[in-house]
Amino acid sequence: MIKNKGFVERINILIDKAGLNNNQFSKKIGIHPTSINNYRSGITFPEPLRLDKLAFFFGVRKEWLKTGDGDKYLNQDSDNNWLNFTGQIEEIKANKEIDEDYIMLSEKRYEELQNDLNEAMKEVIALNRENRKLKEELEALKEKNKDHSEGSQETT
Repeated sequence: MIKNKGFVERINILIDKAGLNNNQFSKKIGIHPTSINNYRSGITFPEPLRLDKLAFFFGVRKEWLKTGDGDKYLNQDSDNNWLNFTGQIEEIKANKEIDEDYIMLSEKRYEELQNDLNEAMKEVIALNRENRKLKEELEALKEKNKDHSEGSQETT
């Protein structure tokens, strides 16, 4: 049984106009391919958050996508809104790739700093051991000097 035939027509037109198959569209929007197939065939209707995601992806009003009522596009200035919106998506994707590169660099830098910190901690531990040793030697020398002073006072 087809649920909401009008929605099925609208979503099919939008996906076809985008020139994407279900798997490609699924990857771009982040909704499982089975769900996309179910929406396109009218087996299921998207939950509100997914409907928001679909409308946003295509740059159309959620109410129009859901019911067909009202203006189709968020901005009614031109019929080329879809193309403008696709350009925005490509720009967002490019920025996302830049962000992902930045994150990868940041993660790499974090690892480098973590390694530097580990090396510094090893040096601090070694210096603490050396400091402890020097203190022990100093105490031994003080004790020896004290014994030597006491011995020389007894002979005088």
